[in-house]
Amino acid sequence: MKQLFILTALSFLSLVAAAQTTDEASQEHGNTVYFVDSVRLGPNGMGKQAQAEIASINIVEMKAAMAILGEAGKNGIVYIETKSFARKRFERYFKSKSADYTKALNGFAGDTSAVQYILNGKVLDKDYEGNLSFIGDKVFKELVIISKKELSTKYSITNKQFGVAIKTSSPEVSIASPF
Repeated sequence: MKQLFILTALSFLSLVAAAQTTDEASQEHGNTVYFVDSVRLGPNGMGKQAQAEIASINIVEMKAAMAILGEAGKNGIVYIETKSFARKRFERYFKSKSADYTKALNGFAGDTSAVQYILNGKVLDKDYEGNLSFIGDKVFKELVIISKKELSTKYSITNKQFGVAIKTSSPEVSIASPF
């Protein structure tokens, strides 16, 4: 579902970018404001984002965008978060919630390939950053470190050094702006 949302959003962004390539279009319709990893981009900055590196996209429509940016937000805001930025954010958050998480992560020198994340009982695949980046105090309930042996016996995962089981108050973490 998340991947479908991202692909749909990227298609939308491509259409928006294509539709606003001329100066006339920019003057007539204005420009959507883009932020990547909390940094506001200039009008030509969107072409530099590799699709494989995007963790999440959040589109803020006119009324809410104007509440954030005033007149500059009249054509909406698009927040894009890369996987590396999302990973840093959720790792910092989880470290603040669990000394065991900090110890486990530090034990592998931040090697993210050593970790298997499990959210509400579901093993997360390779594109997990967007799912985890939206966890905050409103939904976070518990974080438990799972040993390599337990990963193998309970989840049949043998290529990771440890697991991180996270429980939230909802079955799926809702996609909402972290900004």
